This record gives sequence, structure tokens and C-alpha cells, in this order.
Amino acid sequence: MAIFVLFYLTEGRTTVREWRLRLSGQTVNGRVTSVRRSVGRYGPVTRGSVMYSSPQGTHTITGHIAPDAEVGQDFLVRYLPGNPEVAVMSEGVIMLIVKTIGVIAVTAILIAIAVAFALGG
Repeated sequence: MAIFVLFYLTEGRTTVREWRLRLSGQTVNGRVTSVRRSVGRYGPVTRGSVMYSSPQGTHTITGHIAPDAEVGQDFLVRYLPGNPEVAVMSEGVIMLIVKTIGVIAVTAILIAIAVAFALGG
């Protein structure tokens, strides 16, 4: 159960935020300012920082970034116009759909487990 909660606090929350920003956010080109590659528990991990501008000023977002990202390249950022600090580095619609399917699948598994416990106990 803890794994499911952790999943929702990370991937589920990020997916919901990106859908919200995709539907009502502003998309701008940012500039990659740093890239850090490492090997995590489940394989290669690429994290980076992207600087982007809004009418309210310049902002920086840090997080997972495309594995082929390089310092100085353009990278799409989506932010809320009323609060440009709320932003995500956009991975494209295909990756967002894959993540959404994953969140739906985990939700279905959770519901199945809850129903099995309810009927069995």
C-alpha cells in the first residue's frame, strides 16, 4: 500500500499537474541551464534545470528532463499565467498519455485490492 501512496504523491500528482497546465497553462521555450546524469535504482536518470520567462519575470524549474537534453538547448515549459512558479517541463503529449494510462492502471489495481479485501474480510 505504501508503494501506491508513494506513486500517487509523485507520478500521479505530476501527471495531474501537467494535464492542468496543458489545458490552461502558457507554453514557452525555456533554456536548459544544467544537466545531471546519474544511474538510479532502476536505470539512468537525467535531471536538469530550465530557465524560462513570463511577464512576471524570469524563473527556473528543476526536475526530470529528456535524456538527450544539453545545456543551452531550448526546452518547453508550461506554467500557470497567474502563478508562473507553478510549472512543468513538458515531455510531449505521448509521454503524458503513457503516464496517464499508468495512473489509471494503478488506480484500477488499488480498487481491485480494496474490493478483494472488502469481500474477503
